[in-house]
Amino acid sequence: MCIIDLDSSIETNFKECCLKSFEYVNMITPTCDEIVKLSNEYKRIPICKEIYADSLTPILLLRKIAATNKRYCLLESVEGGEKWGRYSFLCFDPIMRVSCKNGYIVIDDKKINTLNTDNPLNILRKILIEHRSPVLDGFPPFTGGFVGYFAYSMINYAEPILKIKVGDFNDYDLMLFNKIIAYDHLSQKILIIVNMDTSNIMENYGRACAEIEEIIAMISKTPASEPDVIEKEPYFKCNISKDYYCRTVERIKKYIKMVIFFRRFYPDNSFVNITVV
Repeated sequence: MCIIDLDSSIETNFKECCLKSFEYVNMITPTCDEIVKLSNEYKRIPICKEIYADSLTPILLLRKIAATNKRYCLLESVEGGEKWGRYSFLCFDPIMRVSCKNGYIVIDDKKINTLNTDNPLNILRKILIEHRSPVLDGFPPFTGGFVGYFAYSMINYAEPILKIKVGDFNDYDLMLFNKIIAYDHLSQKILIIVNMDTSNIMENYGRACAEIEEIIAMISKTPASEPDVIEKEPYFKCNISKDYYCRTVERIKKYIKMVIFFRRFYPDNSFVNITVV
């Protein structure tokens, strides 16, 4: 237990609490001094604790998350197009969901807010500014943020003259995650990351540490969910008719022949640099 001295500053009390529970805090990064320093510049700070992966895999972790959460994702990466990336990122329990359709924005952060805009990307930029966090040494490249998709129809906002066909999906649909499980394939460790709010540094630091322990308990104790069994084969339906498709192919073939004809009878001009000595 940490006793608070009301006559001391918040920073002093925070550091004393960290020192009295050094054995626990020593496993958490960044350090208390770093958190106090970073809180002057950032509203969010990622807090991390490492555990050994043992026999766990990213897919097994995903199944454990699926047993207790409805919104989650797994991010994998490839380096150089051939090698698996060092980290696998598992995100769950988002604090916000933002979607856009034809300029109509829906922001779901425990309460629903809606608005109309001609520049939906600016909405995302404003949210990211409010949740900006530092890049810390020793942390993975992703410690929290938006995860989702941008549809091809987003081009309409930048180039409306193109009149890109709009489908049934949202123009973008993103979830903001502040809790990340990073699986380090190189060191065979799992990094538990929770972003803390620096508005009330003592209270929120303790809450972040408690959330980390809850995630560790979930990883170690929660049984993995059973994979879904698909009873029927998926059915796919094309969004254009066969006649339209065939006419489009014939038109493309015509364009190709025109290009070949042009290149054959109007070859590229070549220039030779002649230097007179």
